[in-house]
Amino acid sequence: MRKFLLGLVLLDQVIKYATWSLGWVTINKGIAFGLFPSETSLTVILVVLVFTSLLMKLKLAKNSYKINQAAMLMVAGGLSNMLDRVFYGGVIDYLHLPFVPSFNLADLAITSGFLLVIFNLFT
Repeated sequence: MRKFLLGLVLLDQVIKYATWSLGWVTINKGIAFGLFPSETSLTVILVVLVFTSLLMKLKLAKNSYKINQAAMLMVAGGLSNMLDRVFYGGVIDYLHLPFVPSFNLADLAITSGFLLVIFNLFT
């Protein structure tokens, strides 16, 4: 699991670096979809609190393998986006589609993990 987490973070960071050098990125200073862009330090604090609590829950819920995997996606995505906030002052987004706000691999991991947790809680 740890290798997967680190691999996802590393892959997202490598893609961000490559697209940054090509000039294909936007910097999202908000939380989700650009909300609260002027609250960068508050965002970092909230992300640390949320992901610390998720990691603690993972330690307690060792028997729930599917939820642990989904939560690991959220942790990896959050960690990668947090690195961006610390080093660049905002999240680097490199996927630009016409009908949705810009996003990145970490955002996909967070969203997928969240949806998987919800699905597993209700099935």
